[in-house]
Amino acid sequence: MGWDEWKARRERREKIERLQSNIEGLNEAIRRLQEIKRSYQTYNMQLVNAMQDWERQYESYNGIDLAPEIKVTDSYEGICADQMALDVPPIIERINNVKNQMASVSVGVYDQMTKIEDYIEVLQQQKMGFLTQLNALLGA
Repeated sequence: MGWDEWKARRERREKIERLQSNIEGLNEAIRRLQEIKRSYQTYNMQLVNAMQDWERQYESYNGIDLAPEIKVTDSYEGICADQMALDVPPIIERINNVKNQMASVSVGVYDQMTKIEDYIEVLQQQKMGFLTQLNALLGA
């Protein structure tokens, strides 16, 4: 084996090792991104469930026609009914504001998941390019 042939084999081997290293790096990056995406999905599901729970409870409360008007005479609730009638609407408004903020966060999390999916696709395309080059070298 001459010098030129030895040098060509060494360069081929080094190129194969670089491609394999790049593919391994991309596989690891894709794995980590998929893990992050799964955690985002979990958090988003928790947000959606919390919003749905609040909505069910709120609809249940609103479904009781007399709820805002009931006053029991000579009981703690009856004595405090007027004050509670003043206190409850601002609390419900604050809760609705938090629910709206949760919805906004949920949309943001969904957007991030979409960006992660797009980036994973880019990495997979890069990986396919490296695999094509590697297969060409290994076939030669």
